[in-house]
Amino acid sequence: MTTVAATVSITNANLEVRKQARDDGRAWEKKAIDRLVKSAGLDNAWYTIFSPRHYNGKTVWCWNFTVGTTPGKGHHHVVFDDGEAIMFKGETDVVVARIPAPECAPDSGIGRNEPSHDPSIKTPNLAWNIGNP
Repeated sequence: MTTVAATVSITNANLEVRKQARDDGRAWEKKAIDRLVKSAGLDNAWYTIFSPRHYNGKTVWCWNFTVGTTPGKGHHHVVFDDGEAIMFKGETDVVVARIPAPECAPDSGIGRNEPSHDPSIKTPNLAWNIGNP
């Protein structure tokens, strides 16, 4: 019995280390989206695709995702612009939540995890899927 308990304890500790390593390795944008989703009283972002979105007079990349563990809570979009993360209700202009995101400030020097080409360039039939979780 002691051996089994010790093995379970080591396995659980290893699992926690692996979970922390996974969380540490996630894109900063996904961590910000998690905070936005939580601040809106929602849970579980399931990423779908990137799309261009017009915001603040320019075309920027938009992270698209659904929320919740069951269908019905809807699609949401997030843009990162000038040091702020803004979450919209789907393709509408309704702001669901917004938080500071210093990683996307113009002078931050931090890399972005978005498609590398300019979002204002028209690219028909091109989809950029976002991995989950």
